[in-house]
Amino acid sequence: MPNGQQLKQKNYQAFLQWIEGKTDNDFKQMVCRGLLNRVKIAQEIGFAKSVLAQNPDVRNALDKLEEDLRSKKVLPPKVAEADDDGLATIAEPNSQKRVFDQARIKRLESDVAAMRAERDLWRDRAEHYEALDRVLMASGRMPR
Repeated sequence: MPNGQQLKQKNYQAFLQWIEGKTDNDFKQMVCRGLLNRVKIAQEIGFAKSVLAQNPDVRNALDKLEEDLRSKKVLPPKVAEADDDGLATIAEPNSQKRVFDQARIKRLESDVAAMRAERDLWRDRAEHYEALDRVLMASGRMPR
């Protein structure tokens, strides 16, 4: 059974061999949200997805690969945009998903507004019945 260092090196070598066997067109098929799909990479090589994040050699090689692919225009460039919070985010290349997300957000916001209105209505009714309860208690018509 290999120890941690041997396993680390074995996974790194497997990753390098996997890179050598791929073409730019193969990498284009693996693009997801502007990056290479980590799940597909791990499945094709035959190790856990966590290796891509936890093995520093593999992680650095993957970062270098993605930068090389960006320079060849295989991957879209990283574009940082400031959103309403002033925080920088990476723009998604998939505009159809962005449109879907915006429509979903709009629908959820309208649902929240409707629920707030309903909550306010119930709150007003509760206050009305509490006032009636106090009057009945004060007049002695309600058992204590």
